[in-house]
Amino acid sequence: MKSDIDIKMSMYPNGNKLMQIDMSGLKLFVHPYIYLRISHFFTESIPIYDMKSLDKPNLYDDDYEKIPEMHVIFKLGDSLICLANKDDVNNDSLL
Repeated sequence: MKSDIDIKMSMYPNGNKLMQIDMSGLKLFVHPYIYLRISHFFTESIPIYDMKSLDKPNLYDDDYEKIPEMHVIFKLGDSLICLANKDDVNNDSLL
C-alpha cells in the first residue's frame, strides 16, 4: 500500500542533493502564499558561515556559483487543494 506522503532524499559524492516529495490522496487547505513560502525556504534560507570557522559544512563556499546543486521536486497527485482565506482556516467547521 502506497503512503500519502513519500519523501526521498539523495546526496551524491560531489555534494549535489536531490529531494523528491510525492504527495497523493490528500485534501489540503492552504493559504495562496504557501507556495511562495516553500520557494523562499529553498532559495533564500541558505545560511552564511565564516570561511575561517571550523563549524561550516563540508563543501561550503561563500561563492554561490561554486556550491553543490540542490534539486527539489515537489509532486502533488490525486489531491484536492483548497486555497483558503484567513477566515476559512480559522473556522472550526473545516476541521
